[in-house]
Amino acid sequence: MNELKELKETVHVDGSFLEGGGQILRSSVALSCITKQPVEINNIRAERRNPGLAAQHLTGIGLAAKMSKASVEGLRPGSKELIFSPEKIAGGMYSANVGTAGSITLVLQSAVPVAAFSDSKTNVMISGGTDVLWSPPVDYTSNVVFPVLSKMGFSCSLKTKKRGYYPRGGGLVKFWCLPAKELKPVDFSLGLKEKDFKVVRGISHCAGLPEDIAERQAKSAGKALEEVFGDVIIDIEAAPKNRSQTIGSGITLWLESKNAVIGSSSLGAQGKPAEKVGAEAAEILKKTIESKCPVDEHASDQLLIFMALARGRSCLLTDVLSSHSKTNMYIIEKFLPVKFKTEETDCGILISVEGAGVKNPDFK
Repeated sequence: MNELKELKETVHVDGSFLEGGGQILRSSVALSCITKQPVEINNIRAERRNPGLAAQHLTGIGLAAKMSKASVEGLRPGSKELIFSPEKIAGGMYSANVGTAGSITLVLQSAVPVAAFSDSKTNVMISGGTDVLWSPPVDYTSNVVFPVLSKMGFSCSLKTKKRGYYPRGGGLVKFWCLPAKELKPVDFSLGLKEKDFKVVRGISHCAGLPEDIAERQAKSAGKALEEVFGDVIIDIEAAPKNRSQTIGSGITLWLESKNAVIGSSSLGAQGKPAEKVGAEAAEILKKTIESKCPVDEHASDQLLIFMALARGRSCLLTDVLSSHSKTNMYIIEKFLPVKFKTEETDCGILISVEGAGVKNPDFK
């Protein structure tokens, strides 16, 4: 695709397909904005305990709608049907509030691909959960996923103003980016080598709790990793307690290597020792690295949409082909003229795609 075409044919998506969750919504809406194809999604989260749209989905879709001047039908709590019709993607200043501890990073999964194809720089302030279950922590998105997007020609960043934990939320994050003219392909097809195991970095954080919680998390993670890695550098972030603040803790770790996209995380919980939080994140990281695959399963599903939009062949080797990845490939292939290939290797699963080469018509 040399340019974004004004395609008006509606794409129909079954919201109960495969994992049948929010991933279908996030990818469908983002690709609808970029390709300018309206999308109709039915059976949204039909098999979930609380089917239909939840607060987090409403926020992400609403943000993408503002960024693309879209008209939307069915954007209400519990709705199982959605019709999304975008126009032109515009940069600028935006804000979004999940209103709960709903994940900020999942909201961004709808907005970030859209922002890459805007007509100018984009700033978004989002409030909600920064470190919550079943979603990537902000530190993972910022330090594992975003550096890869930079390699692809899309400059973006996240700054955490305030942490937000379950159940109160109240976190605040600033997303900033410059649009891309066209995305470059990436190649993460080679297994990890000893030279890639030099440095592990991390952030151990807590809010409304004694500072030694974050310190003990970091110490535990460092002890578990020091036998494998030359350097383990974990920053400590502790916010003192105040009346308006959410309370919680967590740690995010990542392998600092230009040849790998690997991270892990663990969250604190009532009755869960800080030492267990740190050790848990360390063991997840070690297990992924032991597979010798350069991309972890959580990064792989987030990178697929950018690989498909880029010009040329992109590939990644990951240890697990997750349901999120399978769902993402299904959705992407409905919007773009691409076909993903998956191949089992001695190391893991090799995912490759010849990207559509989508250009940003409004790039200046």
